[in-house]
Amino acid sequence: MTTEATDIRFAVDTEEMPLSYPEWRGQVARRLVVEVPGQHLLVSLVLPIETAREWAGELFAGVASAYREATGDAHAMSDEEVAGFPRAGYDPPPGIHVSGEECSPARVRFEVAFDVLGLSLSTGRLRAAIVTALQENFQTDHIRVSDGQPITGIVTGLNLAANGPPPRMPEV
Repeated sequence: MTTEATDIRFAVDTEEMPLSYPEWRGQVARRLVVEVPGQHLLVSLVLPIETAREWAGELFAGVASAYREATGDAHAMSDEEVAGFPRAGYDPPPGIHVSGEECSPARVRFEVAFDVLGLSLSTGRLRAAIVTALQENFQTDHIRVSDGQPITGIVTGLNLAANGPPPRMPEV
């Protein structure tokens, strides 16, 4: 029996997100099923579990590259491109020394602003990570972190898991 390659093309319904789940044989997941909705159609892709993540990464990289080429959007980057950015350097200027006493410790306030790059950023989770990093590395007395201000990219909605429920509108 000989098989020939078949080209299957369908329009993906981008209003419906793909769904992925493991396909079990007994207690072991053998494959991942990815359901991709189309117009009046549901396509199931079956991936070997050993290579599913690599394949998904290649698919994402291919789509991001083609999107960048088609639209000129320089912000559609692959993880490798983001990792290739040089780390932000900092050459600290001289500062002052502040001393305190046991009953009245010294206190210094810093205001820091920085931009975070990524393909999908959750401001709630980023705020939590920033606070955690500061608390782990410094004896902090008070931390205030802004909500995060989108500079580029598309705001797709609230991440309720990270930000809690949306604010209630006042009743009239």
